[in-house]
Amino acid sequence: MELTKEKVVIREIRKDDVPEAIKFVLKIFHEVFPFELGEASRTQLFNMEEIYINKDDAFFAGAFTEGGTLVGTIAVQRYDNRIETIKDRFDLEETAEITKCYLDSAYRRMGIGSLLFEEALRFCENNDRYKTLYLHTHKFLPGGFPFWKKKGFSIVLDEQDEMEMVHMEREL
Repeated sequence: MELTKEKVVIREIRKDDVPEAIKFVLKIFHEVFPFELGEASRTQLFNMEEIYINKDDAFFAGAFTEGGTLVGTIAVQRYDNRIETIKDRFDLEETAEITKCYLDSAYRRMGIGSLLFEEALRFCENNDRYKTLYLHTHKFLPGGFPFWKKKGFSIVLDEQDEMEMVHMEREL
């Protein structure tokens, strides 16, 4: 059966979705990254409810099939200045970080990532505090870097390291 945008529902992750969302993010992370999840990311993920769900400046959404299967995620939180190479670049009161944008490999290139980003963007635009979006990606991720460029993000810093990390931003 061909999946269409009409057959996917984008909605906020609720408290009862948290275990499934954690499992999904870990699964996709292990499929696409050649390294283990870092301690900060692990803490962030396992404290999803406190960091994303119970805060008015954060957001975590999922893409669900008609059958209720989680096939994609995206999250927004206030940027925390933790990355040394871009330390103090952003106004921490006005910068949202886009994170956890993952899609099941069977559901890529169907527009679902765009739907997830549109929902995250809507959240940021409706949240008066945010003026800038920040994210980092890796050039080796399937479709990641070109996707973000198409969404209007520009390069802040290409670290040109073994991790192929690229920091990007977009004004709202």
